[in-house]
Amino acid sequence: MKMENKKTGYLCPLVMSMLTILYFAAQVNADVGLVVEFGDGSFFTQCLYAGDGISGYDLLESSGLDLLWTPQSAFGRMICKINGEGTEVSGQWCEYSGKYWTFSINDGAGWAHAPVGLGPVSGCWNREMGSWDGHYCSLNQDVIGFVFGSGTDTPAEFSFPEICRMLRILQVDSHVDGRSDSRLSDGDRIRKKARPGSKVEFNILVENSYSLSGERIRDVEVSGYIRDIDNGDDLDDYAGLFDLRAGREKKVSLNFELPLEIEEGTYAVDIELVGRDASGFDWTDSITLDLEVKKEKNALLIRSFELEPAYLACARTGLELYITVINLGANDANDVVVRITSPELDLDFRKDGIALTNDLLDSGSIYRESVFFDIPDGLLAGTYNIDVRAYYDVFELSDAKSVQLSVVDCNQGVSQSGQTNVPEPENKKSRDAQVEFGGSEAQTQAATEPGASGAAFKSDVLSAKSEYASPTGADPPHKINPAVVFPRAEKSFLRQHYVVWVLFVYALILGVSVWVLIHFRR
Repeated sequence: MKMENKKTGYLCPLVMSMLTILYFAAQVNADVGLVVEFGDGSFFTQCLYAGDGISGYDLLESSGLDLLWTPQSAFGRMICKINGEGTEVSGQWCEYSGKYWTFSINDGAGWAHAPVGLGPVSGCWNREMGSWDGHYCSLNQDVIGFVFGSGTDTPAEFSFPEICRMLRILQVDSHVDGRSDSRLSDGDRIRKKARPGSKVEFNILVENSYSLSGERIRDVEVSGYIRDIDNGDDLDDYAGLFDLRAGREKKVSLNFELPLEIEEGTYAVDIELVGRDASGFDWTDSITLDLEVKKEKNALLIRSFELEPAYLACARTGLELYITVINLGANDANDVVVRITSPELDLDFRKDGIALTNDLLDSGSIYRESVFFDIPDGLLAGTYNIDVRAYYDVFELSDAKSVQLSVVDCNQGVSQSGQTNVPEPENKKSRDAQVEFGGSEAQTQAATEPGASGAAFKSDVLSAKSEYASPTGADPPHKINPAVVFPRAEKSFLRQHYVVWVLFVYALILGVSVWVLIHFRR
């Protein structure tokens, strides 16, 4: 019998521990907003995370405020001071000075004076305003408020979403043409300046702030807008839809390519976040940034440079080069030189005296050129580069690009069916070439001095056509790239279901303990 009592004594703590775990696992999450209005007009707000049914006393103790309470009595405990404001304790009560801390509740219908105290006393209040039984207990999406006054005052209006943002933007980083600004806050100006055609990326970290036992927020979407930048219209991009579990974070990306036809100035960037919880409540958050666009004083862009056809077999004639040059600078360009060269093809074309305005809405800011040429009959098979350079003010190299021509032997280039079998050059340029300013590519190429004015054709160049074309005839100046979502690494199965695992372990221990008890009883 003594052995049985001893084993039963070992078993009881295990059973109590398991029941405790079950109790807390069954608790419903409660997020409560707290508002404290002080005499100087300042406010303290905080979102308190607790289980449903926690006493007001325990809830306030978790806030970190400096609180002075009366001793425990049949009426529970009263607050005498919050962060040093209030009166001293006198016996079971607070000293009376004509003012005291008034306790109010806002359950979504506005402030109402609480008919009960913060406890802890007999049990939870039944939430009826005419009932005086029990004490206040936490309920999800309550707002509780305190103000030091005559007893008729209530705090300023604060809604639960204003205090407890369950879905929020934690961090925003920007990248302008690869140059980064980190941890931007609402109202910040992005330090890196953009230019016409710049690529702008925003990485946004969002969080579901519900506690681990709380709710999944569904259909989360991040939207971004650069206001009025596209000839009065917005640029926009979206990332979503996705679900976000309680306590989890996720990083998404918004991508923009600025138009070429853009004016200098500061443009608002609005980033908006929205998602819906299980109760159907729509959570939102937003941040606004300023993006400054600055033009270089002198900047030409070779927007397109294309060769047709890009490969030859037997025929050695009928090649055509297309080039489009745009003035992206803040100044007019009055002496632009365009030069196309290929020493291997014996090609040297030059156009002088091109004048381009600085108004991208004006057709005079764009120059187009078509160059027809042949290649020598004895040219060996191979791949040949053709280079184009745009010079600002005759000698200042501003931009450069290249295309390739593939030439094969006549017999190798024709199949039995009579079709030409020639691979397309790997780096064939499209007319929508990437925006580049007189930097990396232009500077790495050997800049040849333009030399004497006039157009020289060392090869069998047949003709060249030039025109000043309206921007409406150009290719679309920009496009919006789809959002790239960077999923955050998922937690392991064990961490996601830790409560289940704890219950399993305790159940296993309980089963073993029962077996031991039965074994010894035998």
